[in-house]
Amino acid sequence: MQTSGELIQFFPLSTALQHTVMAEQGAETVVKVRRTSMVKPAIPPPAKTLFLSNLDLFWIRFDSVQVFFFYKLSLVIEYTPLIQGLKKSLSSILVYFYPLAGRLKNGEAGRAEIDCTDGGVEFKEASISVPFEELEKDRFLRKPFYPKLAPEVDPSACEKYSRPLVSIQVTAFDGGGICIGTRVHHVIADGTSFYYFMKSWVECTRGLPIVKPPQHDRTVFKREENSPSISYKAHDIVSVGIKGAKIFKFVPGESQSKHKMTSVRENEGKRADSLQKRADLICSTFCFKEERIQELEKGSRASSSFVAVAAHFWRCVMRAREVPLEEAVYFLVMVDCRGRVKPRLLPIYFGNCISLGLAQTTAHTLINADISFAADVIQQAISSCTEEA
Repeated sequence: MQTSGELIQFFPLSTALQHTVMAEQGAETVVKVRRTSMVKPAIPPPAKTLFLSNLDLFWIRFDSVQVFFFYKLSLVIEYTPLIQGLKKSLSSILVYFYPLAGRLKNGEAGRAEIDCTDGGVEFKEASISVPFEELEKDRFLRKPFYPKLAPEVDPSACEKYSRPLVSIQVTAFDGGGICIGTRVHHVIADGTSFYYFMKSWVECTRGLPIVKPPQHDRTVFKREENSPSISYKAHDIVSVGIKGAKIFKFVPGESQSKHKMTSVRENEGKRADSLQKRADLICSTFCFKEERIQELEKGSRASSSFVAVAAHFWRCVMRAREVPLEEAVYFLVMVDCRGRVKPRLLPIYFGNCISLGLAQTTAHTLINADISFAADVIQQAISSCTEEA
């Protein structure tokens, strides 16, 4: 975030399990965390709670998201002044993005909300004995140690709502380079909001004023008291075509504490299994040249490059998995709805405003039809994310 530095690349990554990981060559690679502190807003935030809409609460039990920003720095830049500058500008920008420094809590009615305290953003300073040029040579393709470039989450803190909503780790590499790894609880912000925060932090670090402060009022999605009730049966919500979907009934008469304890144990077991599965995943990066993307757009008659590449990728994945032709296949897409609701929300709306569009067909149709069919189905899924939906 220095004007003399160069932003290399950023991308999201899911969590992994290990503290110490093995590099691809078999040598042990250790990320050493040297200092942990809390960065609070330079001016105490207003003492209030922040309403969370249903679009926010959808993400409350999901794992937080990791995003990494790699910077190549001049060798004349010293690490300690750099860290001090980043922490100072972060404190300043949190005055405008104060909900990020808050904590989750249960409101009077048991509904989760943000307590806008000055609890702060967790800030870790770390180092790793890996030359930055090695990452450059590989074009920053994923390495086994990447998950350790962002702070880890304490599962117990997640259950108690006590952990920071945002955690940041600045890791210094050998040879003049850093990674700013971030971990953000999805309940506080979607991708559009998060990148707006990062962009504002960048500008603040460069000494630039914030032009458009974020808009934090989420009551635009709050149902009025006299609104007609909405009632759905579980079978109406779960698509009949989703193979293996099950509806569970609540069994009355059993103690809530028993259900709660069982739920916690089950969640801990599921989380451990999930983390292990993630650690076992093999990640690959597929690069598309501009000419190839243009070919896909032309061949699929897609409305955008995203739809064209997504349609191509969907078909390739289904072929590679050798899905039985009679099985239903799905493509889930998350759509930013700031421009789709009425009245339209400004880009500075801070929160979650995402709708999920589900494309569905059979493996036989997807694979044997022209790519334009896949593009059309995905486009229909995106178009379904409307104000009415």
